[in-house]
Amino acid sequence: MSKKEDDNAESLLNLSSQELNEEKERLGKKLDGMEMKMKEWNEHVNKSPPPATAKKKDEYEQFLHEMKVVETARIEIEKELNRRKQATESDEEKWKAEEEKVEATLKEHLDTLDIIRNMIYDLDSDSGNKEIKIGRKTYSKGNDTRKNLMNTLAYKKEQIKLAKAELDRIRKKTETKGHEEQISKILGTEETEMEVEIINELKRRRKEALDTSMEDMDDDDLVFLRKSQGLKRVRTATSKGAGIGKESVSRGSSPTVKQAYRSRCNSLPTRNSGLKKRGEKETDGTTTETQKNMELKDLLNALLTQIKEQMTTMKKIKEDNEKNHQKLREENAKTMETFLQQLKELKENPKNLTEIGKLEKELRDSKEELKKMKTENEKLTKTTKEMKEELKKLKDNLDKNGKSQKEENKKTQEKLDKIGKTMITEKTVEKVLKETKSKLEMKETRNKGEKQFKENIINRNDNMTKVKATLEGKTGEETKKKVNSVLEKYPESTITAKTFLQAVILNGPTEEIRKVEEELKQEEMKIQPVRPTGTVFRINYVDEDISTERIPYHIYIKNMKGIAGWTEERVRESITVFADRKRTWTRNEREDVTRWILIRATNGLGRFLTTKSKIFIGFSNCPIFPTAVVTPCGKCGSVYHSTKSCEEKEMCWSCGSTEHKNKDCKDRKMKNCEREGKKETNHHMFDEGKCIIYRKAMERARRLAGMFEKPEEELSTSKEGNRHFQELAISYVHHCLVPFALYLLTFLVMCEKDVGERINGYLNIINDRSKL
Repeated sequence: MSKKEDDNAESLLNLSSQELNEEKERLGKKLDGMEMKMKEWNEHVNKSPPPATAKKKDEYEQFLHEMKVVETARIEIEKELNRRKQATESDEEKWKAEEEKVEATLKEHLDTLDIIRNMIYDLDSDSGNKEIKIGRKTYSKGNDTRKNLMNTLAYKKEQIKLAKAELDRIRKKTETKGHEEQISKILGTEETEMEVEIINELKRRRKEALDTSMEDMDDDDLVFLRKSQGLKRVRTATSKGAGIGKESVSRGSSPTVKQAYRSRCNSLPTRNSGLKKRGEKETDGTTTETQKNMELKDLLNALLTQIKEQMTTMKKIKEDNEKNHQKLREENAKTMETFLQQLKELKENPKNLTEIGKLEKELRDSKEELKKMKTENEKLTKTTKEMKEELKKLKDNLDKNGKSQKEENKKTQEKLDKIGKTMITEKTVEKVLKETKSKLEMKETRNKGEKQFKENIINRNDNMTKVKATLEGKTGEETKKKVNSVLEKYPESTITAKTFLQAVILNGPTEEIRKVEEELKQEEMKIQPVRPTGTVFRINYVDEDISTERIPYHIYIKNMKGIAGWTEERVRESITVFADRKRTWTRNEREDVTRWILIRATNGLGRFLTTKSKIFIGFSNCPIFPTAVVTPCGKCGSVYHSTKSCEEKEMCWSCGSTEHKNKDCKDRKMKNCEREGKKETNHHMFDEGKCIIYRKAMERARRLAGMFEKPEEELSTSKEGNRHFQELAISYVHHCLVPFALYLLTFLVMCEKDVGERINGYLNIINDRSKL
């Protein structure tokens, strides 16, 4: 083999599973093309006699040889992929088994830790008493029980840390060397400090369990003691057949029972805890230092055996994994060698690539045509389903006589037109409905749920962007020609372009505009993003601890989490906090601070917030409402232009002098009111009650934002208000009722000449729609 072939072999050995899948797809496409060619060749042979020349026979045999080579290569790639899948699944099962074991031990440690904390709480709660009750005994408070409990608590915390570290290691799938060193270090420190006190605490609990009186012993305990003494028959006070004249063992009376009980207590390990019983004198301890050392050694040996068992299991798992990896490497090397041999054979026996390329093009065209046919078939199936549903509805509405519901409703309208000349009453309406067999039915409401209602409001053309394109020294029409030349390359795009004096604004989905931006920049065009317009909202009573950067996070977590199509990043992009103010005020000689902010919401978020009156931010339910903002000029304070277009010098907004700023001014006057010749000028600029100019500017901003609303009194007095109210009432009733019933009700209401009574009639219809 040459050097180039060796390099190719090394590169193919390091191929990933994704690259092998791509190679498999490529070989499959090649096989499909070769099979199509074989079919054409066979059809040609059947029609005409076989070729007599030797060259064509050699070509035919060479073609068959290539097909076999490609098939073998594809089959070997499939085997390699299946082997890799099996290896990964076996490794994952082992890691899962280890993870479950460690989680079980961690739960046990946590349960014991909770029990110890409850015991410490019970000790500390009785701080005023001289004695403490633990179980059935009473102890003096001068003992070291609390210290022992605290030491056991610390020991359990260290064990929990080790278990958590073991879980992290298993989830990360790392080696065990660092973990073994950590265990050995921690055990070295615990031997000297805490384990003596843990053993004393365990002895105390055992002694409390066994230190029960003979009166509290059950029959099973007495049977055990009697058997230990060698007695055959056992009789108890509670046994069956215990009556008058029969012998029964009195609990705690016989000396043999007491001796057996004492021997049993002495045989078990005890401890000199130094505790005092109520009414007892101090006694010498029954345990010695030798017993303590023996029990310490037993516990240490148990811990060491557990650790050794875990180490052996981990080593076995590691060895098994290494063996599996070696097998996989050997198998991969064999498969790649066969694959390289097949590639060599293909290189040595080349073929006309032009014919293969033609076949591949034909296959692609045929696949596209099949896709089009599938889409058309889906459309036809949908239309047929809709037609079937409509036919079912018509069949259901047919009466027994074979007449449809529409014909019956037409009859009602004709009869009502005849009766309309006279006054209609409830009796006449009932007669008409009975004769024509018409029905009044309620339609389904639009609101099918709170979540679906929010999703329908929010998700409307949100993924749209605007971009401004300009050329230096050229008009908008000239720039539009170049833009159109670029857009012609993308016939399927939905981008719209509007021309202005010196620029062109493009509007469309973000993905399409980003593709077009790169080509426009190559033609020396400046592209600037247009600032998205949005509604401004004011949020009151915001917590002082929450920063402005965290407000979008709280709006998403507490109010919008769970709505389809919304994430934290999308909320952060569609919100800008441009004002953060605080107000201090005193009440009963106490200063309080309230905070409010202004935000601008774009995309569908503004439509969502308009449906809310309050939102959760942190731990407070803050009121929210849309507002309009008027930003004056930074130089002269005018409301009719911005600072960029201002041609005057910087001056005070109140008096108009250039020597000082508005903050340092003492004369409280309004310069804008003086320019227009207003009489009242002694007021603040942002006082909407007194300043007429600021009031007009706010009204104009509210109209532009779509927030301007007429007062409620104007609806009931002016003609325009009544017309608007009638349209709303008719549309609401039309949504709830069938059209012919709506015709009847409107006729009843329109008979009245007075506008106020007419409106009250509509209101009664809306309130009583459930009865109808």
